[in-house]
Amino acid sequence: MSLCLDSAPLLLRVVCSPRGRWDALNAPDDTPRPLEQVYCYGRLTASPDLVFLDGSHPGGGRWGQRIVAADYAVWPDPPPLSTLRDDDAWRAWAADHEQRVIQRFADLRERQ
Repeated sequence: MSLCLDSAPLLLRVVCSPRGRWDALNAPDDTPRPLEQVYCYGRLTASPDLVFLDGSHPGGGRWGQRIVAADYAVWPDPPPLSTLRDDDAWRAWAADHEQRVIQRFADLRERQ
């Protein structure tokens, strides 16, 4: 899954609503809603891509947007659902597991 976000954390919660809408919980105040399914994804690349979009409005005026793009995959060993749903528990778990993501990058480089 490729995601274009404001940030590209190493570990990321992704939710799917009952209507099938997907959203990444990458902002500090993002939290899953009660009926959303919550998944844990890990970033596949050591460095995300940075993109800046620049355009103009039809009636005049310019706009710009900074996007961080990265490839993610479902993390093979996610935390319990209670941890995925609790913001503080998620942040603590993700901080404890970031080294595993970094080691995964090193393992992938060795195989190439």
